[in-house]
Amino acid sequence: MTPLQYHFERKAIWENEPPRAVMTVEKPFAMLTDLSNSLDTFESAKEAFAQIKKVVSGKEKKFEFGSDQCMLEVYKRTTNIHYKFGDENAKMETDELVGLVREWVGFLGNNKP
Repeated sequence: MTPLQYHFERKAIWENEPPRAVMTVEKPFAMLTDLSNSLDTFESAKEAFAQIKKVVSGKEKKFEFGSDQCMLEVYKRTTNIHYKFGDENAKMETDELVGLVREWVGFLGNNKP
């Protein structure tokens, strides 16, 4: 399995808008790029990370989060991804999601506008 590849940056999405934090995730999990919208603040990302850690530690069975376009069901070992614009749902290792969200929290915490 190919490791999850992603990068973060601050950029303006629309003309005349201030730069915002953007997460870009490469295929086959490019749909996770949409997490930039649902985890757009340090606080929201930190809370999601705390909930994911509860699932991984066994304190919770499942955690769901995301947006209208991309919803994730997080379980201890596997995360199900439901993408509105895709023909199929995807699965990924929860450990990879943990790494992605951990780094996103760090990026948002260190790159506040």
